[in-house]
Amino acid sequence: MIDYDPKDANHLWDEGVYDAVLSEVSEKYSKSSGKPMYVLQFTAFSGDDKMTIRDFVVIPSALWKLKELASLFGQSDVFDAGNFDPYMLKGKSLKLSLTIQDNKEYGEQNRIGAYVKSGSAASAHAQKQTKRDVPPDDDFAF
Repeated sequence: MIDYDPKDANHLWDEGVYDAVLSEVSEKYSKSSGKPMYVLQFTAFSGDDKMTIRDFVVIPSALWKLKELASLFGQSDVFDAGNFDPYMLKGKSLKLSLTIQDNKEYGEQNRIGAYVKSGSAASAHAQKQTKRDVPPDDDFAF
């Protein structure tokens, strides 16, 4: 038998702002609504530890997330023209404001509360205010 620590079954990071990279972008359809969505996969870093965290951008209900990303990287005009492509941000660095949310099916999980530009003055503000009043996104791919 392999030894393990049962506490590792639900490894959560503290709420806060972490360095991250947008590592993958894919297009899928939401199983619950059938609507198209982007799955944004980020790799977040904390010291020597790293975590994969996903954000689901269901169109049109969560389009505001793409608008935030576009703005963060100076692409608001491209977004406003309807031509913003999140694939072009693959490999870009940013900071993620992570929160902890309780999911009735999966227990407590880290979730992305906000996107923050690396090295920006807004990063310090986001570290103090990591939660947004955003309704939970129950429109997941699974």
